[in-house]
Amino acid sequence: MLYLQVGTYGEAEIDDPRVTQLRAQMIEMARDLERNPDQPEQWQRLGLIYKDLRHYGPAEHSLRRALYLRPDSAFLRVELAETIHLRSELPEMPPQARALLEEAIELQPDNLKALWLLGTNDFLTGNYEKALTWWEQMLPHVPEDSSMHRAVENETERARDRIRQQP
Repeated sequence: MLYLQVGTYGEAEIDDPRVTQLRAQMIEMARDLERNPDQPEQWQRLGLIYKDLRHYGPAEHSLRRALYLRPDSAFLRVELAETIHLRSELPEMPPQARALLEEAIELQPDNLKALWLLGTNDFLTGNYEKALTWWEQMLPHVPEDSSMHRAVENETERARDRIRQQP
């Protein structure tokens, strides 16, 4: 019904079988959630699909609903925080998103995505010491021979360089 009222996202998507299949899955999920709204897994899945499609408003709504149903989830806090940040289109993370990430770290101190996002945000805002702290907290939880470990080491070195350059 929504598509009949507002149209499709673009003519190029009409012939893509993956988009057609995804739409069908989303319609089925929405119908299922309409009948039984207390399904955090379905809300989470729907929110992540919307997020992947860059429809941040519906993604935020779905992830908020999932978090309401599963308030102890660090994963949902991180995904919601990232969605809020992406939706804001601002370089700096909105305070609500940052608070969600910090809550996720309280629940799960080794949550790599939360640590990375906090470190990146602090680096971008010039708080290099705090960025370094977040990234150093990540290192013991990342396999040493991985590209992720090298990326975190590179960022920690960049933060150290910026700290040395400060008056």
